[in-house]
Amino acid sequence: MAAAASTPGLGERHAPSCILRGPGDAVGAVSRRDLLRILRVGTAARRCHELLAEGHVNDEALAVLLQSVGAGEPDAVRRLGLRLEPKEASDAAARVQADLVLLSLEDDPDLVEQTAVQAVPPRLMVTIVKARGLRDADWIPGTGKSDPYCCCEIPGKPLSKFQTLTVDDCLDPVWDRTDEVCGWEEGDPLDFTVWDQNIGHRPSFLGRARLESRQYFETEGFEGDLKLQEAGWGIKASLRIIVKLVREGDERERSASIPVSMLTSRRSSADVEEALLEEAAAHEAEAAYEEGFWEEIAEANSPSRGEASFDLSETELQPESVETLVATQEETAENGLLRELSAPAAEALRWLAWHEAWYAALACAASGNRPLLVENGAADTGLPMAERLKLPIRKRLAEKAREAWSRDASGFFVQPLAQAAAAAAQHTASRCVVPKQPTEALQAWRTFDACLKELEHGLHEDLIDAMRWLLWNASWHAAMLVSQYQSEDSEDEEDAEGHEDEDDEAVFGEDYLDVEEDHLKHLANFIWHSVQIHRSEDWDGSGRPWRGVIFPRGMGERDVHQAASAGFSVIRLPVPMPSLDGGKDVLGPARPLLEACVAAGVPAVLDLLDWSCRGHTEQEAACKALASIAVEVAASFRPGAVVGVALPHVSLPSVAPLVAVLREAGLSASTCAAIVQLDDSPADEEGEYSGMLQWAMRQGEQGLLISDGHIVLELCRQPAEDVHDPRALLDEALREGEGIDEVLPLSCVRWNLDVPVGLAKECELLKASFWQEEFSMRREAGCEHTTHGWFATLDDDLGSISACLGRHWRWPDPMADCVFWPHGCPHVATLVYLHGFTSSGSDYVSSYEYFYREVDGALEPYQGLKVVLPTAPLQSITAWGGEERTRSWYDYLTDHEGNQEDDLDPETLKEAVRRVHTTLDAEASLLGGTEALWLGGTSQAAALALHAGLTYHGQLGGVLATQGHMLASTPVSDLAQKGIPVRIFNGSDDETMPWDTWVSHTFEPLRKSGADVKIRVDEGVEHCDDEAEGRWCRTFLAEMWGRLGILDDEY
Repeated sequence: MAAAASTPGLGERHAPSCILRGPGDAVGAVSRRDLLRILRVGTAARRCHELLAEGHVNDEALAVLLQSVGAGEPDAVRRLGLRLEPKEASDAAARVQADLVLLSLEDDPDLVEQTAVQAVPPRLMVTIVKARGLRDADWIPGTGKSDPYCCCEIPGKPLSKFQTLTVDDCLDPVWDRTDEVCGWEEGDPLDFTVWDQNIGHRPSFLGRARLESRQYFETEGFEGDLKLQEAGWGIKASLRIIVKLVREGDERERSASIPVSMLTSRRSSADVEEALLEEAAAHEAEAAYEEGFWEEIAEANSPSRGEASFDLSETELQPESVETLVATQEETAENGLLRELSAPAAEALRWLAWHEAWYAALACAASGNRPLLVENGAADTGLPMAERLKLPIRKRLAEKAREAWSRDASGFFVQPLAQAAAAAAQHTASRCVVPKQPTEALQAWRTFDACLKELEHGLHEDLIDAMRWLLWNASWHAAMLVSQYQSEDSEDEEDAEGHEDEDDEAVFGEDYLDVEEDHLKHLANFIWHSVQIHRSEDWDGSGRPWRGVIFPRGMGERDVHQAASAGFSVIRLPVPMPSLDGGKDVLGPARPLLEACVAAGVPAVLDLLDWSCRGHTEQEAACKALASIAVEVAASFRPGAVVGVALPHVSLPSVAPLVAVLREAGLSASTCAAIVQLDDSPADEEGEYSGMLQWAMRQGEQGLLISDGHIVLELCRQPAEDVHDPRALLDEALREGEGIDEVLPLSCVRWNLDVPVGLAKECELLKASFWQEEFSMRREAGCEHTTHGWFATLDDDLGSISACLGRHWRWPDPMADCVFWPHGCPHVATLVYLHGFTSSGSDYVSSYEYFYREVDGALEPYQGLKVVLPTAPLQSITAWGGEERTRSWYDYLTDHEGNQEDDLDPETLKEAVRRVHTTLDAEASLLGGTEALWLGGTSQAAALALHAGLTYHGQLGGVLATQGHMLASTPVSDLAQKGIPVRIFNGSDDETMPWDTWVSHTFEPLRKSGADVKIRVDEGVEHCDDEAEGRWCRTFLAEMWGRLGILDDEY
């Protein structure tokens, strides 16, 4: 692609025309009609016009892009800067492709006309005039009538679809909507469906009609009424339509769809520009009016989308920036393996899994003699609406889901995943829904497993795993719910025979997946994996994408850069409710902070929690204000700059209009989460769903959690008031989310550094020992079961936010050492403990009891003990191809899969030893010696701890190695002379580090050294046994602490 030779100044105006080199280097001017056809695609109208008219790219470069678009290359559309979904990109390409043959003939009007008549097929124009006698299906009884709109499409050709505007409160709507049916061919029938628009809910079905090809093709058109089928009991509704076949030579018909100023191939630049503006404005107005709710709440009091300007800075038009944008959708491969799906493909797979699951479950129930007891999918049942419980409708929904999946996803994995979805649905239905069919269940499981294994050569294992659980949870949720509502009084019921009471693994194999007891837990997992398959890279590294700080008012751009440098991955910005008088920036003081976030490369979350939404008037005002802010953000910042919006504080049932406004205004679920506050506990004492969360989950596909797909529920953590000791408060911070965070589908936590009033003075006195920092570190660890992470409020009276942003704290830097500090007593000893391969130091924060002592059957901290938990660097592993980065203390050159010691890179080992020695030196300086300085490590780090400890220039108080081996290169010749106690712990059933086959032999030099070496092998212990590792650490510390000779009354 030829790059722009120059960038014209903003004052220069270029005529919206360009030169295209076609086959044989023939030169022809792109016709105005060609430009118009690509402009007709929604948001592309404004963007393409600005690129041309404002002169931000030159004509030749844009012409080449248009030619690529015409060839159907979606990448070309993205390089135009258009924020289009793939199906919109395909639509744009299809509209231009039909006219490209005319480009080289533009200089000969007669030849153009002749070619158009011969080569271009007739177009089909459809007018949806009106409907009569519709059913009143308003989802809130007594608040009005149906709000109908009508859709027209060719069966099997989703790109042909268009729809009318919505008419509010009317059972006899008049639309008069005319449009061309894209992709029409001779013989195609037309399907018409009428729907009732519901705010914040899925639309209600009002009826359908079909016009066969023979009814309009032979007569060159049709005008009349069609009876609406499935319009409701006793409802006699009809739809009036007009269909016309338009030949390309019919200038009169062409003028109905193309502005007059576009019909002449040679017009002035000013005329063409004016026509483009008119066309863009028309489509913008139509898009803004598409939903009645948006028109009512937002349009009158928000900046028009047509008035909003895109950021057309030079940075955005740089090739590197364009390729980065493309990479977020397409280039997510690692080692040639795809890491995540595009947003449209992820959405299509989500609904494929859902509809296949419900169709299979209902089909299985219909094949037996146990009907559903609940015929109407009313609120709180979790079942679909009554109409959608009908098997033919579920079948049609499943078919449409398959079509959408085939359309929106591309690659070798499309067919295997479609088969896997059907197999998972069939398996769970055969196992759970009566009549149960064990043979079919076994065969379906084998098909499911085989289809997913086909994906291993092209998809990353993490993506395959997320897809596996997505399909699995959707299928079990539907099957369990249908089974729950089946009758149980049939005398002819045939129970499944065979292995009904056998263990699942005995029947289906050791790879069989876990099944939850509660179908709502399967639903929560389904929602979570729906996000993960599209945003998998957000969960790399820390495991949660949001490690956020909440900015108080008054923070500046410098604070944003400090927060990013400190290690926060997202910044939460308060946005005051704007005044919609039209004279002020709706983002207010948040704009410079948001711009600073973009410059620092850290995403933002907009915090609207302080907005008041107590009554209907305030809620309506909040919707208008939210619409204006969302429009401004979508227009002024790139997707991903704002990853979430914390909505005004309203109850969960009342949040739907706010979410609808957020999405309609341009902040889509694929890039921006809607954060909703959850006031009551989501689970009872037994871990069962309760309160508003239970209500929301039981709405099923009618509810907001499923229909939107990216509602993040936020809990606010407060310290327990019955804790009376600062040390106990630290321990309690890790247990606050137990049994709660796990039940939430998508979740995050908001917390602060507040402490009970009775402990405030005592905790303040511990500031010198970094009590507030450790409290923050532990509160973060207490959020480990959330899906999205946490937000911290650090603006206390002790200056914690300044200390944190000023880097006086190690936390929250993910690469910094995690530290358990001695509080309220002198520092007398330090243990430096190294984590295993692929783990991190922060993983041990929640395992604090590893480093406690047993007193009368309880675990208590050692007074005066400091524990340092370093984190290994991210580095490539040569044995794995050298591309995938993981946390490792050194690089492996070979991978013998646990059968013998692997070769390692000596330089990376040397660097790891240097780092450990530096940490030991720092602690020895604080302690005034090395007698009470201990070094330990587990798994891979067991080898490092031994190597670093035995090569350290000082005499350590002891070295601990758990579930690992000793390196062949570790020197032991002077160990006996140094007198360092070495303690080795391993498990007899450890298959990663098998003791009997080779690990035991690596310690032979230690046995023969004559040094203080003790080796213990516990029976029945496997690798990564947390209970055993904690027991071994406590055993080691008890012995080492006893060597210090410190009595209890001394501290």
